Amino acid sequence: MTRPRRISLGRLMVIRLDHLLRRSRIFLILLILCSGFLHATTLRSLNLEEMSSQAGRIVVGRCVSVEQATHPTLGIPILRVTVKVDRTLKGRGGKTLTFQTAFLPEGLSAPGAEATPGFHEGEKVVLFLYPESRSGMTSPVGLGQGKFLRVSGKDGKEIAVNGFGNRGLLHGMSPRAVERVGSLAKGEAHRPDRLTSDDLIRMVQELAP
Repeated sequence: MTRPRRISLGRLMVIRLDHLLRRSRIFLILLILCSGFLHATTLRSLNLEEMSSQAGRIVVGRCVSVEQATHPTLGIPILRVTVKVDRTLKGRGGKTLTFQTAFLPEGLSAPGAEATPGFHEGEKVVLFLYPESRSGMTSPVGLGQGKFLRVSGKDGKEIAVNGFGNRGLLHGMSPRAVERVGSLAKGEAHRPDRLTSDDLIRMVQELAP
């Protein structure tokens, strides 16, 4: 008969501590991602007016570098993303933009993590980023809502689609905002296969303070 394997109290405490630290890191990552760095307390559907207002930076460009790293003070895994900027619609200008955002490494999971956007070299984007926190971190406004991929539509035109399929993008805007974007806010422009990148950029130029 095989005797059950004994685990020393010290080893058991190390295992428990590692488990607690692992869970605390996941909690911290989700807190940073979902809090919007104190600019939003819950993840909800945001329209373009709200996203333009909450963003510290809005840029059009292409991801040229995505590196995994560990934040030097927070100790959490981060992505360091560099974007070659074609146009700056809000915030400081520059030819490139490098920012740090939290992410869940492979093998870790948590409720709501599927809403966090990933980044890949070569993808063309329109990014709405929260102002940086004191620790130099940021994230797209409303998580996947604030990252639009620029891809070719069925008719060959470049369209812009966010991680939520543009759901609610033009709903519930103020009368003033609707007036400023004019005909661009009418019809079916909010559908993923209808919103061109040019129309999105024009609307942001009208809405961004």
